[in-house]
Parts: sequence; structure tokens; C-alpha cells
Amino acid sequence: MFLWLALYASWQGRSFWSPLNLLATTFYGDASLTRDLQWMTVSGAALGVLVAGTGGVLFGLLSPLAQPRMLRLAGVLFGVVWYHLWFGLLWDRVGSLVVLYSPGRPELVGHLLFGLTLGFLPKFLPAQGSQQTI
Repeated sequence: MFLWLALYASWQGRSFWSPLNLLATTFYGDASLTRDLQWMTVSGAALGVLVAGTGGVLFGLLSPLAQPRMLRLAGVLFGVVWYHLWFGLLWDRVGSLVVLYSPGRPELVGHLLFGLTLGFLPKFLPAQGSQQTI
């Protein structure tokens, strides 16, 4: 998702680091809205990993409820729900500038890609009960 948003920001003439600097506004306010890679950017990256990781864990816990053929669709739907949960409810409560300066539709596309990736993940996991030797 970060790569998509960073490429989109670059296409729009903004900094490649803009998405992570935008997440860093949660901690540092508008001081982190710069074009440069800086220490505040690392906090934005950490927050992004935390949010995406939490979503991945939640999807992993819910994915056994979906039929294997429907897992990709369930992942995409999860991405949409995750987007609306964060942008509709949580970012406003955190007091971050993310909602104000977020690119909107590209952010939704990023969440769709995130959900699609989650839907493909079980394909790359070893089968249950299989023995792996090192």
C-alpha cells in the first residue's frame, strides 16, 4: 500500500515520502509535512506497519470463516471495511491531519490492494499438517 501511495504522490509532483510524513502528523502535527525523509518519517512508517499489521492479524483470524474460493473477494471487502473504519471513524478521533490531506480515492485503491494481498497470502503458506525439514 505504501508503494502505491508513494508512487501516486510522485506522479502528483509531491515527495515519495509524503504518505509516511502524513502518517507522522499523528505524532508531530504539521511539522512533519515536509518533502524530506527525516526521523519523523520513521514514526509514520512504524504507524503504517502497526495499522496494516493489525489489519493482517484481524483478517487472519477471520479468514477461516471464508470459503477458500472466496478468500480474495473477502480480502478486498476487508480492505474496503478497513479503509472506512480508519478514515470514517478512527483518524478523526486521533486528531491527525491524515483525513484532511489524504488523497482520497488513491488511498481507497491502496486499501483494495492491501485486501487483495491479504486474500492471496494463504496460497503461499504451507499446507496444514505438512512436515518441513530444514
